[in-house]
Amino acid sequence: MDGHRKLHCLITHDKPRRYYSVSHGSENGLILYMAGAEIVEDADHGLADTEEFTIRKGDYISKEIQGYMENIPAIGETFAEMLKRPDIDPQGYCLEHYLDQKTVVCMVPLMNE
Repeated sequence: MDGHRKLHCLITHDKPRRYYSVSHGSENGLILYMAGAEIVEDADHGLADTEEFTIRKGDYISKEIQGYMENIPAIGETFAEMLKRPDIDPQGYCLEHYLDQKTVVCMVPLMNE
């Protein structure tokens, strides 16, 4: 939540944009979590204390979660189940796409064939 609060303080809200978060494991075994938003204007580039991330093209597995704010652990549980699949990209990440205040789509990239 802290990452999302900081993000919402940095960007303007006068244009519609898509909101995401990306997470992946780190070398020390911790999970690195980044909140993000779609770049919609030149002023969004190079904001202080931010970095740009490009969502890769390709095939993903996904699951939509309704009412995620009432059940935040459902997001982690969904990713834990997805990460058990043998066809996920080991160099991939967990991607959350927030459709609105009630719906999030959890996605994990699959290996390229």
